[in-house]
Amino acid sequence: MVLSVQQIKFEIMRYVRELGSDFSQWHIGISDNPSESLFITHKVDQQRGVWMFKQAVSVRACHTVRDYFLNIQNMSGSDELEEILDESSKYIFLFKK
Repeated sequence: MVLSVQQIKFEIMRYVRELGSDFSQWHIGISDNPSESLFITHKVDQQRGVWMFKQAVSVRACHTVRDYFLNIQNMSGSDELEEILDESSKYIFLFKK
């Protein structure tokens, strides 16, 4: 299901708060293949790890969501200058560090 910026922000806020976590304990990123980013690149344990991903309407929407959580909520994440992203990169992913 494709979600808007506000829907994704709400889902992330609810998920992190349900777990009683501090946002700084999380990493957020943008990907065209969130499973690969989570489980291969970042080596998150698929069974025991705490993670989620959501599909956004565009890569621009992903940047808006990611920037909010990096700059306002103090999540960690990759700098967009280090990422090679195109219009297929429509997924926000996050995991608890």
